[in-house]
Amino acid sequence: MQDETRSQFQQRIFDRYFDSLVRYAEARLGRRNRRVADGEDVALSALGSFYERYGETSIRAIGSEDSLWPLIVTIVHRKTLNQVRREAQLKRGGGDVRGDSVLSELPVKAEVRWDSTPDAVVESLETVNRLLSSLPPDLAEIANRRLEGHTNAEIAALIGCSVATIERRLKLIRSIWTQAIV
Repeated sequence: MQDETRSQFQQRIFDRYFDSLVRYAEARLGRRNRRVADGEDVALSALGSFYERYGETSIRAIGSEDSLWPLIVTIVHRKTLNQVRREAQLKRGGGDVRGDSVLSELPVKAEVRWDSTPDAVVESLETVNRLLSSLPPDLAEIANRRLEGHTNAEIAALIGCSVATIERRLKLIRSIWTQAIV
C-alpha cells in the first residue's frame, strides 16, 4: 500500500466498495427519498468524505482493506440518515414533495378527448386559460413555464429561486387546480 499513489488507492477502494455502498444506501433511503438523492449520490458523497478525511492516513496506517468496510459503511449510514432527515423538514415539503406525475392523478369532470379538431383545441385552450387565471401571477408564471416544457431546475434558474421552492409551488398549483376541477 505504501508504494501506491493516492489516486490509485482511491480508485481501488471505489472499485471494491462502490456497488455495495449504493445498494446499502438505497435500502435505507426508501422509495420516497430517491427523488432528491439516490444511493449513488449518497455513496459518492460518503467516499468523497472518506477520501478527504482518511485518504492520506489510510494509505500508510491501514493494514487491511477489509478493515475499511465498517468505517465507510458507517459514513454511508450517517449520510443516508441525514438525507432522510433533510427531506423530511417542513421547508422541503415535509417528505411529501412529488414529481410531475401527480398531474396525471387530477380528477377530471368531463371525459378527456385527445382529438385535434378545432373545437377540441379551443376547448382545451379555454380550460388551460381558466386554470391559469385561477392562480396568482407568480404561480401562473411557474405553471405556464412548466406547461411550456421547462424543467423544475430551468424554472428555478429563470425565476431566481431553488428547485425545492418550485416543487412546493407546483404542489400548491396542483392543489388549487384540483379544487377548481372538482
